[in-house]
Amino acid sequence: SAALLSDVFPEHERVKAISLYGGMTGFGLMVGPFFGGILIGILDWRWVFWVNLPLITVGLAACSFSLRSHVHEKRVVPMNVFSLLLLILGLGALMYGVIAGAQGNWTSISAWIWLGTGVGALVALIILDPLSSNPLLDLHIFKDNLIVLAALSCALAGVVSTVFMFFDPLYLRLLRNLSPFLIGLLIAVIPAAQVLISFVFERWVKRVGVTNLFFISVVAAFVAVVLHRLLSSHTPLLFLILPFFLLGI
Repeated sequence: SAALLSDVFPEHERVKAISLYGGMTGFGLMVGPFFGGILIGILDWRWVFWVNLPLITVGLAACSFSLRSHVHEKRVVPMNVFSLLLLILGLGALMYGVIAGAQGNWTSISAWIWLGTGVGALVALIILDPLSSNPLLDLHIFKDNLIVLAALSCALAGVVSTVFMFFDPLYLRLLRNLSPFLIGLLIAVIPAAQVLISFVFERWVKRVGVTNLFFISVVAAFVAVVLHRLLSSHTPLLFLILPFFLLGI
């Protein structure tokens, strides 16, 4: 969605559109855990899945009249099927090898075969793909330091948010024995940071610069991880707001 915004909106409106998109996405993520806690507390945990159906229907209905196709001339590039198959085999075998290895305490021969297959396929992709007439991957873009920073920032944010959005609710429920409603309220702090940043994002881009914002985001994630190391069964609940807010940044 964010990539489409960069393509649809002109440059002078792009930052504003992305900040609005980030704010609305954060708002949805903020109210989700809040109402999810209410649903689990009043009804049943299965309702957190059923409630998505009417929301998706409303979203699709809104898209049907608000979205317009963006037509412009672009050169049609044929799909590099061989490179695509290598990419699928490499990533798929690598992920399956990690899962099988963890389940078998890394003593399973088949897990190591899958890992070797994944690494071999990805190495073959990097070597053979640039030799084709229509390469699948354009690795030259990583000569741009800003793109490297963006990739590292997104990778770090993905790992950190995936881990803690899974383990933080377990910590709050199993170790702290909090109610689903209170857990939803605390977890909502994470996307609340995203909403607040969206109001000043355009101003920060102009004043601080994109590169410095990437650096700030990486530092915020690192501090959030360090603060999580301090959590215990007796940590004050008010203290949790700080690492959660940093995760949201």
